[in-house]
Amino acid sequence: MVPLNGATNICIVSPPVGNGLFSEEGSLGDLYNSSGTLAKGLFLGARLTMHPTLNTTVSFLVENDGWDYNAGVTGDWRGITLGIFGTELEEGSYDYNEQPSVPTYNSRKLNVSLSYSGNVIDISRGILLRARITELTREQDRLRIEIAQRQRRIAGLEVALRRAQAGELADIARRREELDREVQAEREAIRRAEERLRQIQQGQQTPPPPSTPPSITPPTP
Repeated sequence: MVPLNGATNICIVSPPVGNGLFSEEGSLGDLYNSSGTLAKGLFLGARLTMHPTLNTTVSFLVENDGWDYNAGVTGDWRGITLGIFGTELEEGSYDYNEQPSVPTYNSRKLNVSLSYSGNVIDISRGILLRARITELTREQDRLRIEIAQRQRRIAGLEVALRRAQAGELADIARRREELDREVQAEREAIRRAEERLRQIQQGQQTPPPPSTPPSITPPTP
């Protein structure tokens, strides 16, 4: 078995030599086989296998089964196998119209096969696995939709938050200006009150001048 490119295998069956146990042809002689036997008990073959996809296998086969040369191709997908083969390729074609009474053993033939390979455990596991995959796919789609909706919701909340922050800052700035004006007004009122108080206090400390000056009487000698 020789791997080629990691996806192609070539299998060559070494030609063994038997004891002729299966060499009997029912006394048909050349009518059964005239040119396909290399040597009694000798057979050989080769197979080229490729994997175009993960679940697909394509094989090309060539063999000499001890009687005839055969070749064909098979394709397998998930246990379903389709095969097309040509058998007794070394022989010629057979005309049924010219020789209707001659047996058709010794003639080229085309064969097609279709088969399925599996078991109850694998099938049940496959059904459960496909159901689980479908469930997970649906959940994955639901989660993606939910994530997209939440992302849109977050984007809307961020816009509203920025607007609220901008509005709050404007309100704070406006309220601060109002408070500054009120503080300035109160300070101005206090300044005027203090000025008036000083004026009043200064007025109370200076005695008013007398209306009539006092008379001076000289002393008596």
